[in-house]
Amino acid sequence: MSLGCVGTYAAFTLAMTQWRTKFRISMNRAENESGNRAVDSLLNYETVKYFNNERYEAERYDKILQKFEVASLKTSTSLAALNFGQNAIFSTALSVIMVMAAKEIAAGTENIVSSSSHL
Repeated sequence: MSLGCVGTYAAFTLAMTQWRTKFRISMNRAENESGNRAVDSLLNYETVKYFNNERYEAERYDKILQKFEVASLKTSTSLAALNFGQNAIFSTALSVIMVMAAKEIAAGTENIVSSSSHL
């Protein structure tokens, strides 16, 4: 049972991590793009000011930040799903093992694993 738990946990973690990688990549790209846009606007401050494009630059920056926000939410949500699944697998396996042990105790079966209990 324990081996099955570890195998299921590992397979689930690997599959979920591969699935959520695309969200993390998208978030990183949006974050880099927003940083680049902010630096570009600051470096070209005089040009933006000269052509009175502050509103245009602000709207472009806002769109990039919206993309970052969406990607960040997907990353956080997928991480929460990963954590929930891992906890569910572990808790289920632990509960099953405890029920199996309780049945063995109720049946009066004595399985001595170590000799330290005789001391």
